[in-house]
Amino acid sequence: MICKNCSNRFEGNFCNNCGQSAKVRRFSFFYFVKENFFSSLDIENGLFYTIKLLFLRPGVAIREYLEGKRVSLYVPIKYLLLIGALAALVSMRFDLFLSEKPGPVLHVLPVDHLGAFLSFAEEYATVINVIAIPVFALFSWLFFFESKYNYTENLILNIYITAQQLIMLLLIFPVIALIPTWKEEVIAIYSAITLIYNLWVYFTFFKIVKFVQVAKAFFALICAYLLQFVLNYGFYLFMWNKLKGNVAIFQ
Repeated sequence: MICKNCSNRFEGNFCNNCGQSAKVRRFSFFYFVKENFFSSLDIENGLFYTIKLLFLRPGVAIREYLEGKRVSLYVPIKYLLLIGALAALVSMRFDLFLSEKPGPVLHVLPVDHLGAFLSFAEEYATVINVIAIPVFALFSWLFFFESKYNYTENLILNIYITAQQLIMLLLIFPVIALIPTWKEEVIAIYSAITLIYNLWVYFTFFKIVKFVQVAKAFFALICAYLLQFVLNYGFYLFMWNKLKGNVAIFQ
């Protein structure tokens, strides 16, 4: 048997060179849950190796992971939880995204719902990015349906993308902490870089070369961002109406 991870020829249930299981299946939703939450094996590459690989050749690395090189990257859910927890902890510990205005989401009528929502979205950027992953996976799956990757595989793709974007968020924290007056400019640059990164991963993962495919990548992201905004804003308004009798909202 030839190992899908390192191409070593071996016999038995595990590769004697890299440790990968001989039984490597395509990801379905239930197999994804089993491998990420119930697997006792821990033979994936290190955290820093995964970070480096997903910055240098993300689309190729994720595609190879889905095709069988399972030792090459950190398990997606574990990777996302680790990076997401770190980003949330640093953000809350240093109050880096709290508005300088008193009570950004505390209002007396008339209410600036949109302004309050944007403050809320900025403060809880980590959580919002994470819960938006299924939305981005939906549109990458729909727009690149001909690629034959199922929804779960698109979910894994977007989990890795989001985790890397959270690492970028961690990288801008020191700048915001040291020079608070640059916050808006830094966040604008961060937003542009994460968008470019997302497109780059899609281009290399789906092997995009034609103009129609380029347009699909752009529209997939536009649709995902729009739906994410509508869902988040709708949730915010729903919660505001539920809690508007309270003194503070989302505080």
